[in-house]
Amino acid sequence: MIEMWDEIMARQNPAIKAALLANNGLEAFELMHRELDKVWRESARVVKSGGFICVNIGDATRTIDKKFPTLP
Repeated sequence: MIEMWDEIMARQNPAIKAALLANNGLEAFELMHRELDKVWRESARVVKSGGFICVNIGDATRTIDKKFPTLP
């Protein structure tokens, strides 16, 4: 499924696709998280006072330049 998210994120910011194609995993990771920061800000804006937001984060892995990077 991780490739699906690559495509979705690249539509949000073409620099993400460029970073992935260049095997620059750290740059792609940072750019993807900048896009996700927009989601978190909007989520915080619309949640009712006293409400909560559930986010399900899986443990996906990927290879970048034939290596499995560990990303924070």
